[in-house]
Amino acid sequence: LGGTASIPASEAVDKEVAAIAGDLDVAAVKQGNFAYHTWCAFCHGIGAISGGVISDLRTSELFFGDALEPIVLEGSLLGKGMPNLGEWVTKEDVALIRVYITAKRNELAAANAAAKAAAPPEAAAPAAGGN
Repeated sequence: LGGTASIPASEAVDKEVAAIAGDLDVAAVKQGNFAYHTWCAFCHGIGAISGGVISDLRTSELFFGDALEPIVLEGSLLGKGMPNLGEWVTKEDVALIRVYITAKRNELAAANAAAKAAAPPEAAAPAAGGN
């Protein structure tokens, strides 16, 4: 097209993620892994890691609130591209997927905390007034 403009660099935005307290049943996490990869991974990413275009469920406030069942089973976000999966996915599937995503969120929170702890301290800003 003859344009000469360049695309500005984008900055990664690290969203603060807090772990969700509680013990997760290992069997439920495994079942949730299966359900997630059957119904969700195609759009939301393998291993629950989003490619950046579609919501990362590990950090989604909607995912951990009361809106999850209406979103998945009733199509409440159909207008935003989220299909209504109520014909195929059960309430039990949704509960298992939530357990799996909770485990993945907790892994992300732990990794972020470890990276933050390992990062070198930021250089202290010079005192106002200088020399």
